[in-house]
Amino acid sequence: MPYTIAITPILALLALAEDVRGAANDNIKHFRSLCYLVRLAQSNMPTPSDRPDATSDLEEILKLNMTVADKSWLEMFEGEPAEKEWSKVESTITNTDAKKD
Repeated sequence: MPYTIAITPILALLALAEDVRGAANDNIKHFRSLCYLVRLAQSNMPTPSDRPDATSDLEEILKLNMTVADKSWLEMFEGEPAEKEWSKVESTITNTDAKKD
């Protein structure tokens, strides 16, 4: 008797096993995606021949920024860099908040 109770659910599951099978070519979408990924992994990706020059881009951006700047801002950069030491520039700052920093 205890064996028949244990065997009955197993037989019922085996009878249902054929009903849960998928239809023919039911997984073709997944198979195509997998094939695409395999082909992508096997292909040789071309490498760029030269690196882009970031310094020229930076210089162009700086030039564009300076063309739209106010005259007062541009005057800060006039003269030789040696003349723009902090000890000389500090006295010309009129903004008190900037002096605190």
